[in-house]
Amino acid sequence: MFGKSTFLLALASVLVGCSHAGSIKRVSADYNRAMADVRNEQLLLNVMRASAREPLQFSAMGEIATTVNRTAGVDTALENLIAGGADVVKQTISLGANNQPVIKLTPLSNKEFIGGILRPTTPETVKQFMDLGWDPEFMLPLLVAGYQCPGLDGFQLNTGRAEGDAVRRKLTATFSSLNLRKVETAGEETTLVVADDKALEMVRSGLAGDYKVKSVTPAGKAGRSRVVVQAPAKSTWVANLDACGTSTPMSFDGMPKQTLATNAADPDRPVGWIKLRSVEGIIYFLGERYRDCYLGGIDGLSCAITYVTPRGPKHLFRVHSDPRPSRTAAVQTRFYDRHYWVSRLAPGEPDVTMKTWSFLNQLIALQTEPSAISTTPTVLPLGGK
Repeated sequence: MFGKSTFLLALASVLVGCSHAGSIKRVSADYNRAMADVRNEQLLLNVMRASAREPLQFSAMGEIATTVNRTAGVDTALENLIAGGADVVKQTISLGANNQPVIKLTPLSNKEFIGGILRPTTPETVKQFMDLGWDPEFMLPLLVAGYQCPGLDGFQLNTGRAEGDAVRRKLTATFSSLNLRKVETAGEETTLVVADDKALEMVRSGLAGDYKVKSVTPAGKAGRSRVVVQAPAKSTWVANLDACGTSTPMSFDGMPKQTLATNAADPDRPVGWIKLRSVEGIIYFLGERYRDCYLGGIDGLSCAITYVTPRGPKHLFRVHSDPRPSRTAAVQTRFYDRHYWVSRLAPGEPDVTMKTWSFLNQLIALQTEPSAISTTPTVLPLGGK
């Protein structure tokens, strides 16, 4: 009997070893799916907070530690005691498994993270997404907060509400003309009259702020020199858009008002400007359209943010709601007394909400530094025994 038990126990150990690698893969995949679900639900919850004009709140899984325990044994049972026989003692193999996770949640509220989600998206980031194949007809209605054309007093605002629909149509219609390029402008030159020894020091050690010494000549006075210095070159990202009626060079954010005058002699000089959103700005932009629907308990196409393409309208953002949860949701959350969800993509469905989700998740990763998460203290461990 002992020989048989030993054999069964050895067999159980082999089975455990064979299944251990499979368990690790299943656990890893399960955590991967769970983290993606948490990230997407958190984003939807923040959009709903924005629709209620409440503060946003982000958190991250700072660390996950889990142990996969596999157990094996031989169970012995006594049977047929009255009748006797060879099968009085019956032995079976038992296998067991459990994993004990410890998940540390990190509230993302430090200066680095907040600064990242408040920082406007840069033209370099837009160019990077375009180079990776993201279509501008999708990005422009989402990223551009508005623009100003030459000769117009008002700023053309791309709001999440109905008054922004016309601006989004223009942005989408002009995507094929979008051409991002960096324009370099030489720095201004300044002439200084300084003592000869000071001029020599400028030539030898250079100037602060990347200023360059262009020339040194006598100033006509004993012991004095005339030094011409040049300020650092300035670079400006320029986009060509047809939103103003022609392919107008437009700069990004904060251009002086005098640059809004048309300058046909210098086509590279921007004559308009574009304002890009931050991550937080995009979330509040998405939440603004849904505000009336949230307050009124409405669920319909009137709540969707759309943009028009040559192939027809697309839903940039659409959320469904009901007092009961959905069984067809790709992302779902509960906000106060209602459930809100983004539906799974169906064949022929003009809904790109999940694409917006993917874009936002990547943008958050690009806009925030790794230290924004690693330096935030952990406050809440979950799980474990």
